[in-house]
Amino acid sequence: SGARSEVILDITNRYEITHARREGAYIVVDMNVLGRSKRGGELEVIETDKWNQLSGAKGSNPGGLFQAPDGVKWYVKTNPSTNRLRNEVLASKLYRAAGIDVPEIKLASRQGKPALISKLIDGNHKDIKAIEGSGQLRCGFAVDAWLANWDVIGQKGDNIIFNDRNKPVRIDLGGALVFRAQGEHKGNQFGNTPMELVTMLSLNENTSSRAFRKIERNDIRMGIAAIERIPDERIKALCAEHGPGNYSERIELGKRLISRKHWLVNMKQALPHIHRQKNEAGHVVTVENPTLPSAMPTWRDRDATAVFVPHCSVSGVINNLPFSSIKPPSTLDDWRQLKTRAVDFKEPEFKFSNHLAPASGAIIFEPDGRLWITEPTNHPFDATHAFPKGKLEPGINFRTNALKEVYEETGLIVEFHGFIGDYDRTTSRTRYYLAKRTGGTPSDMGWESQSVKLARITEAERLLSNAVDTAILRDAVRVRLKTPFK
Repeated sequence: SGARSEVILDITNRYEITHARREGAYIVVDMNVLGRSKRGGELEVIETDKWNQLSGAKGSNPGGLFQAPDGVKWYVKTNPSTNRLRNEVLASKLYRAAGIDVPEIKLASRQGKPALISKLIDGNHKDIKAIEGSGQLRCGFAVDAWLANWDVIGQKGDNIIFNDRNKPVRIDLGGALVFRAQGEHKGNQFGNTPMELVTMLSLNENTSSRAFRKIERNDIRMGIAAIERIPDERIKALCAEHGPGNYSERIELGKRLISRKHWLVNMKQALPHIHRQKNEAGHVVTVENPTLPSAMPTWRDRDATAVFVPHCSVSGVINNLPFSSIKPPSTLDDWRQLKTRAVDFKEPEFKFSNHLAPASGAIIFEPDGRLWITEPTNHPFDATHAFPKGKLEPGINFRTNALKEVYEETGLIVEFHGFIGDYDRTTSRTRYYLAKRTGGTPSDMGWESQSVKLARITEAERLLSNAVDTAILRDAVRVRLKTPFK
């Protein structure tokens, strides 16, 4: 039988079947044309065939710079995947919802192919060194992590342009959300938890880690606050209207982005994945698997292990000595002025090695019998726990060096009560002293430690994974028994 009517579908629009029913020999289908929405046709496709081309393609996709009949310049790129183009449109909508500057981006067509047009931003590119100095760019990093924009910076900073007001504009959003910059689907790597907060700051091969390496914790909080202000319903609506995939996939994308938002909001104050202290170069330090702090009652329970972390402040008293932050010495001369020995004790002459660097450290006991150990950040070389130590710095002696290393790794100020021994390690010959805490607070631990623990001797022996550390602990206990202190 003949067709009841002929329907020509514009492939650049999206059609959704809402109902289908059989009427005799026909199947009648009801559908919505999403390309022309109730929002005034904001997704209505723009034809670019008659636009004047000014230059060729800049990226991996065919395209170039064009001038529309009204004189406005747009960058036009085509792609056989409408989903990739819609993915980029959605990213731009979400960035704008968070108050982040991005170009005006619209769906279009060119020579019968799906295309994307991005309004030209007048401005200048900068190198990575200059980009990392932009505080405004850093304040948007949390949004980059939320949207998984792995390629936010580009290979050499080419995805960032600074406009005439010197504000950074993210001009290429192709690597955000569900697609990589080269077009591959991210799959499970784009999940409900935005670990980009860590990976985009810590992966050396990622340009973003260099561009954002001077980021402050408050920069991240500002970005999260901007995300927090976007209502969940707004995120759902943007994904449903502009997102890639079919309707159910767009709904799931909205749910995923809301989960990522809530995770960031829950982390905003503590930011356990971002160490409070930067490294010697002034660069941010990330913590891949943050340690959880223990409850306050463990601090005073001599049978419990107390766990302190850098993102949780500590106030209180243990063994009649309060925790309190100090202003550490700023020069080696200042460190040399600090008292190192609580009592006079003898120590043998240090025998220097031809192949092992000289170093020093301390085993710190509390009057209740527990001792302090560190958890090195991200467990380098599989070292899960250790005693504070460090290689000897030129210009200071072993005791002052040990005092300095103890503070940098634990946040504690100590005095020494005895000599324990010299021990050959993988790269150093290290002198250890018996020590007692006299001040400081573990929440001021430096970037090399992701936690500091106060543990019983038996628990410390269990936690220490290195045979040398176990031997040092046993020797320290023997010296401690001969050198009682209150």
